Order: sequence, then structure tokens, then C-alpha cells
Amino acid sequence: MKENLLIRKATLNDIENLLSLHQENFLQKFDSPWNRKQFCDFFQQDWGKMFLASFYEKNNFFAKFHEKIVGMVAIMETPESIEILTIAVASNFKRQGIATQMFEYLFQKYIKKNFFLEVVESNFSAINLYKKLGFIEINKRKKYYFSQDKKESANALVMRFNLFQQTGQ
Repeated sequence: MKENLLIRKATLNDIENLLSLHQENFLQKFDSPWNRKQFCDFFQQDWGKMFLASFYEKNNFFAKFHEKIVGMVAIMETPESIEILTIAVASNFKRQGIATQMFEYLFQKYIKKNFFLEVVESNFSAINLYKKLGFIEINKRKKYYFSQDKKESANALVMRFNLFQQTGQ
């Protein structure tokens, strides 16, 4: 786990970093990274929030701190639930607990809500992470994702996390 990880709300000023981080993470056959317009549209919605995970690196020569963005998560909030719309971690920071810390932040921030997400059923590393966090599969959407050429499809697993079930409350 990264102790000096900072999680903060993203703003339109972060769009260049968000674009590159998201595009870096969504390169597989059934992935479709968000473009600039989608990010801008997202920031205009009152139901959506986006959070960044970052480190501050000190430049000793200038005695200045530089923010290094290593993760992002976009959510849609309703009165009863949180839907994880997308999550990404920088390639050189994967498998270091960044995604786990982002989820734990959300679980603490939205303690009385159910969480939902969709994941392509062939993304085994993501599915394993979600299961480790306590998400359970509740549905399968057939032919939900399409390749960019639209010739192939993949199923989506719908997963839910209920904090009350996790804590026994």
C-alpha cells in the first residue's frame, strides 16, 4: 500500500492527465477509452464525480512539489447507489494497491450506498480485484461490449458491493 497517496476530486484542469491515463489503460479489443468530449461532458453532469490518486514528488533543485497522477475513478451517484463508470491506474503503478485504495476511499466516503460496476468477462485481473474487495457477480449482460470494428462482442459481468453485507450491519 502507498502511504503517501493522495486522493482528490478531479477538475477540468486535469483533463490532459485523465485523457492519457485512460487511453493508456483501455487498449484491449473490447475497450473504448473516453475522449476529450466525453470527459468534458462528464464534468458538466451533476450526478458524476471523478477522483484522482496522486503522489507529490519533490524537485530538490527548485524546492517545488510536482503532482504525479497515478489513478482515476469516475462514478455516477444516485440516492441509493454508486456506479463505477471507469477506473484506471498508470501502468508503472499497477499491482501496488492504488485501485484498492481508491475503492477504500469511495467505500468510506459513501458508506451507506451499494456499489455497482460492469466489467468485460475476460478481464480476469480486474474481476479478481473486485472479488477480493467483496464485489459479487449479480448478472451477466450478453454481447454488451463490441470490438472497435463491431465484428466481435463480449459479455459484461455486473457486480455489486454492499457495505452492510461486508460489515454484518
